[in-house]
Amino acid sequence: MNGTTVEQLQKMVNVRPGANGNVYFFDPALIGPDGRANAEFLAPPTTPGEQGQYVYLYGPGLWAVDMGISKHFGLVAQRVFNFEALLINAFNHRNTTVGGTGGATLGIDSTTFGQSTGLAIGSRQVQFRLGINF
Repeated sequence: MNGTTVEQLQKMVNVRPGANGNVYFFDPALIGPDGRANAEFLAPPTTPGEQGQYVYLYGPGLWAVDMGISKHFGLVAQRVFNFEALLINAFNHRNTTVGGTGGATLGIDSTTFGQSTGLAIGSRQVQFRLGINF
């Protein structure tokens, strides 16, 4: 890793928008002009190093708010209507994946190093339900 410690790399993890809907997960200094990892910070290992084969870093957190609203309406003859609205990811917050299937490319030799377009949580979904109790 050319003298860069895991703690220094962890401080360089951040989320920022990129071109074509991509999201970058690393400081721009870590990404070289060809899209691969900047050799000044991360170089392909030629000898066994102190960090081992894998370096583990904490990625950005994920969050989404789900909401539900319901209302009961009493009608004649002991019938009750129940209306519900369910909002999944109510604020439509974009959570992109880091690593894994569809996630950011973490291989330092890849030309899309540290970029992702995959979504961990989908876009907002709204569901309505009407029930009749009798």
